[in-house]
Amino acid sequence: IGNPPYVNIFNIIDPDRTYFQENFETATNKSDLYSFFIENSIKKLIKDEGELGFIVSNTWISIQSFEKLRSLLLNRMVIHKIVPLENGVFAEAVVVPIIIIAKKKEPNKLDNIELIGFNDNKFNLVRKIPQEVFRNSKNNVISISYDDKTNSIFEKMKSNTMELGKIGEFSLGVKTADNDKFVSLKKIDDLSKKVIKGK
Repeated sequence: IGNPPYVNIFNIIDPDRTYFQENFETATNKSDLYSFFIENSIKKLIKDEGELGFIVSNTWISIQSFEKLRSLLLNRMVIHKIVPLENGVFAEAVVVPIIIIAKKKEPNKLDNIELIGFNDNKFNLVRKIPQEVFRNSKNNVISISYDDKTNSIFEKMKSNTMELGKIGEFSLGVKTADNDKFVSLKKIDDLSKKVIKGK
């Protein structure tokens, strides 16, 4: 059971940052210290059939930089419960927390994740979602809004369409720290890519 620190790897100074990047499978240039606690628990602390419970930032369920963490959890653990919480659970933290409870056991097609709501100081079962859904989803994204009706609509949409990623390149954003230096209004060389700003 734990509440590991929420620290973006970008804010960790060397030699610690380099150590994490070289020694943790889930490390990316935008990962967070809490993912290393989860990885270490799975790989070194928990015995087979052992359980873990963490309250962490909800960023790991869908952001691309946590894909390796999701894959590790979905393929080496049976996730019993996910409990999304409201912002403000921790007065000093500016994050939306989520609780995860999982067992170290090879998952199978029959395992369900219980999505638990927390309202009026009570926990209640919202729905059960097959873990296999997220194991097979693109980038192992864990969508807590998943339900069979919505999924059937998405499946119909995918059956006779072309993915945008097949006709163009998209990014969630460019963080250069100095746009004047790294963003140009004209093509500089063959490596230059067009950037479209959105609002």
